[in-house]
Amino acid sequence: MPKSNPELFTKGTLVYQEFLDKVGLPASQAEIDLFVSEACRQYGLSREMIIDALQPIFTDANNYIGARLIGISKGGTKTAEDFEKSVAKIFEIEFGYQGTEWTGRRQRAGLGGYMDVFVVEAGRNLCGIIDTKSTNSYDLPHQDVTKAISTYIDNASELYGSRNLDLAFVGYVSHLISEGAATRAREISNLKKVPVSLISAYGLNSLRHEFAGRGRPDLITDRLTANPVNLFT
Repeated sequence: MPKSNPELFTKGTLVYQEFLDKVGLPASQAEIDLFVSEACRQYGLSREMIIDALQPIFTDANNYIGARLIGISKGGTKTAEDFEKSVAKIFEIEFGYQGTEWTGRRQRAGLGGYMDVFVVEAGRNLCGIIDTKSTNSYDLPHQDVTKAISTYIDNASELYGSRNLDLAFVGYVSHLISEGAATRAREISNLKKVPVSLISAYGLNSLRHEFAGRGRPDLITDRLTANPVNLFT
């Protein structure tokens, strides 16, 4: 967008920031198209001008997603919901898991609840549940072990709907994974007979660099189920 026109340049800056605030990355094509259509009406700009304003984001999308993931993975309650949603979008859009749901605020009739993210690898009728922890270092404390064993893993079947799925893995994602978490993850795996993965934000970025855009969620599932406890740090 030409900087010689101050009004257009200002609108372009607003479009750029609004996209980051409202949509962010990774984003599906449907999300991008909807935003562009709404921005055209709101700012009175053509589709080409909106796309031009967003081009720096798209050009550096991989680095933007990675840097943002690192930042919101340790922000506590201020960024917890954004972190949950970002992990869900990474598994859906970048890794290709179909039927991905952000379940962090979903209510159930009985006691307990669900982990933050539910993902489906449709090709093999497998699914996974993921809990995100926006904290500087996560050691999988005993209360979280209890939640996983007593409610989260058993409740996951309520998310299947009419689908005939098998729970393939349980995951925990945080900024860093601290000492002791692997021992407690093994307790979950032994009792519930399901692999557990402990993933730092840096480990998730490494998986992104290796697998993003390949449309092969099976490769991710294979990595997350390779051992009873899998570390990606």
